[in-house]
Amino acid sequence: MYIVLAAVFSTIVLMLSSILGGLQTYATATIDTAIDDPGTYMNGQRIATYEEMGIQSLLQKYKNNTLDPVDLINDIYDRIELNDGTDENPILISRVSRDASLERIAELKELRASLSPGIDFTNEYPLWGIPFVVKDIVDVEGMETTVGSANWTSFPNCDYPPVSGLPGSPTPETLEFKDPSLLRFDVAPDPETDCHPEPIANAPAVGPVANSTALIVQLALDQGAILIGKANLDQFATGLVGTRSSYGPVRNVRNDDYITGGSSSGSAAAVALGWASFSYGTDTAGSGRVPAGFNDLVGYKPTPGLLSNHLTFPAVRSVDTNTIFSLNVSDARYVAEQIKQYDGTDPYSRPEADTLKCTGKEAPAKFKFGVPRELADPNLGLFMDDRLNDLWANDTGAREQYFAAVERLVRIGGEPVLFDYKPWEDVARLLYGGASVAQRFLTYGNYALDNRPTGAPITMNPDTDQLIDPTTYLILKNAFHNKATRAYADEWQINLIKQQVISKDWKRFDFMLLPTTPTIYRLDEVRAGYDLDLGPNATDAQLTDKAAANTQLNTNLGTYTNFANLLQTTAVALPAGFRSINEGDVLPFGVQLFADTLNDCEVLALAELYEAELAREQS
Repeated sequence: MYIVLAAVFSTIVLMLSSILGGLQTYATATIDTAIDDPGTYMNGQRIATYEEMGIQSLLQKYKNNTLDPVDLINDIYDRIELNDGTDENPILISRVSRDASLERIAELKELRASLSPGIDFTNEYPLWGIPFVVKDIVDVEGMETTVGSANWTSFPNCDYPPVSGLPGSPTPETLEFKDPSLLRFDVAPDPETDCHPEPIANAPAVGPVANSTALIVQLALDQGAILIGKANLDQFATGLVGTRSSYGPVRNVRNDDYITGGSSSGSAAAVALGWASFSYGTDTAGSGRVPAGFNDLVGYKPTPGLLSNHLTFPAVRSVDTNTIFSLNVSDARYVAEQIKQYDGTDPYSRPEADTLKCTGKEAPAKFKFGVPRELADPNLGLFMDDRLNDLWANDTGAREQYFAAVERLVRIGGEPVLFDYKPWEDVARLLYGGASVAQRFLTYGNYALDNRPTGAPITMNPDTDQLIDPTTYLILKNAFHNKATRAYADEWQINLIKQQVISKDWKRFDFMLLPTTPTIYRLDEVRAGYDLDLGPNATDAQLTDKAAANTQLNTNLGTYTNFANLLQTTAVALPAGFRSINEGDVLPFGVQLFADTLNDCEVLALAELYEAELAREQS
């Protein structure tokens, strides 16, 4: 193995020499990384195949009348209810009833029958009969939106005294109240003692049952899709581990000892098991990509603003984006084409959403792609070398699969360009280590402070009184103390890095290839310390120690994802095979393709070529 790795490192160093020194040829090494999918441990469940659940596969079967969507939906509900009975994995928080879904199919059949002869019903209803799931942070009229936090009836339940807004400021009369950050208000000096019951700007308390349906959900329904339910997530979408939900952690569908990734944990698991053909997640720090990497799925994170965020509870509103999980790249692109639309109710929506069409776009025959020099040659002695290599020290299979993906891109016309990843990670650190995280406090901070965790063991069970995960609580509480001066300092730093480094890197290469995560962790690793009983009055320092493992491992998972939205990039998380970890556990590994702002069509086209090359390789 180490001989192979050395060969790969030498290969990429030779590639760099070729680029910089004008060498005409370089040797390439082929890595044999084929490991079979272990399937799922879950009784009565199965890992979805494209033949069974892919969008185009289902549409073709419907056209040929070889599949009745009634049979598909009944099979899905049978397996969901079986999982409920075994209590193996809390993937969904709520669902549309089986009867309602069957009624929906009857409506769709009537719509199809009403079309004039010769009209292709899939042109009129491109998602006809396609089941989907939404992350339970997105509103669907008449359904609860829990944001992964159980037992709340009004939210936020403790708000600060209102002040008059500027002329034209949003008010409850002009904007459905969902995000306090959209309303002007001052905060009390001490969030722990000076909380007042008066609502912000006299806004009504937000109840858990949504009054309206988010645009991205409504557009899918209008195109004929069938909503199955709402998926579990890390509480308040704060986490990349998938273990911080009040409804319990979502376990990896291939091995229940491991995490499934977050925060969009349930959205990914539902597609992996074939309960849905696609699902919606969200992505602030990597939530729409990390679970894709852990579940052998595609996770498309568009340029922020291309998909509407209205009626999606915010995490860091200024950089959030909704995302799509699917079984292949084509399906992700296909769904995106149906739901991209400029939304005047979303202050960060982009007008390009109405004009950016990716159908028919082809990837370049020749292209350059960035590879971090710290990963290509860990002996360079650069600042990040030791830390990056320590992150996958116990996961050499991940390292092998990453360099196999590098070779894959070379085979389809790519030329690797080594670059320094340190400035990109400097930006990444500002997502949680800077002022941006204060945006989370605007929405969830008061609720977290009112339900401060005690020192009792954390089960995150909705039947217990521990409503807030300690890691989530600490993130939100600490966010309160950020000042405007810090926000401007962060903005200056990001813009300086973009000007001096990032913009120049994008001129050196067209795309960038990174691991989705350095490694994967076991559930007991990320919840280490959660079983400690520190008594009813644990201090913040004690809670910090209790949450230390969860905090650090979560940070590790964001090593290659956290910068993306701060820099307004687009990215596609892609399967990259399976690897063995911890002496025999076989789990998926994933990589990410990045492109600069609004280059979504180009990165999706290249991702399809990559996917085809991986399939050729595996066959």
